[in-house]
Amino acid sequence: MLKANEVIVEDLNVLITESTYHDREHEDRKKEEKRLVEIVERTIENSGICLIPAFAVNRAQEVFTILVKEKIQCPIYVDGLAKKATIIINKYKKYLKEGDVIEKAIEKIEFVKKEDRKKILKEGSCVIICGNGFLNGGPAEFYFRKIKDHEENSVVFVGYQVEGSNGRKILENKTFEGKKIKVLVEKVDLSSHAGKKELIKFIKENNPEKIFCVHGENLESFVENLKEMGFEAIAPSIQNRVFYE
Repeated sequence: MLKANEVIVEDLNVLITESTYHDREHEDRKKEEKRLVEIVERTIENSGICLIPAFAVNRAQEVFTILVKEKIQCPIYVDGLAKKATIIINKYKKYLKEGDVIEKAIEKIEFVKKEDRKKILKEGSCVIICGNGFLNGGPAEFYFRKIKDHEENSVVFVGYQVEGSNGRKILENKTFEGKKIKVLVEKVDLSSHAGKKELIKFIKENNPEKIFCVHGENLESFVENLKEMGFEAIAPSIQNRVFYE
């Protein structure tokens, strides 16, 4: 089974591989889910608000399903693109592997109307799941600005934070717009992308003539590793126009 964004162009014997985690492995999934629950529960005990910026498709649904399953004792709100995506996904749940599970979880969450955002922040302990996953704009940034200077609150990143994003800066420096923040900052690895070993295994099994490494940072090092293994590899840049002849 292919992991996210791994594609074989069979006629050309070319492999296009999503390489976000080409240089690392993922943490144990069950342990990471447990850690997410513990962070949320600790925030609730401190009478805080837990903000979870999440990618709208798949990741947001995974997060609230985990929290509902563990019977988190506070309101779980879903807002922004995550709300819109969840409504669409549930409409076509028959095409999902665990559509019924998501549908049951939806019964335990609350979708947020724009006019209710300030009210939610005043009501006390809760979990807020919403896009943007990188915390660049949208309701996620709105909520973050409101909770960032209170240490009883938490922000939990559940996906890769691209270089230059607010999320990356917050994770690395605990700063926002150049200023220190007090909110608890955590990262939980819930990625669905392949790790280093899985990528290499996939490449070896398919033995392509040419490999395009995309969607990641420092891809040149991955390209060099593949070349040392005997593969022809390239990390396309925006300046490249012809990749295969």
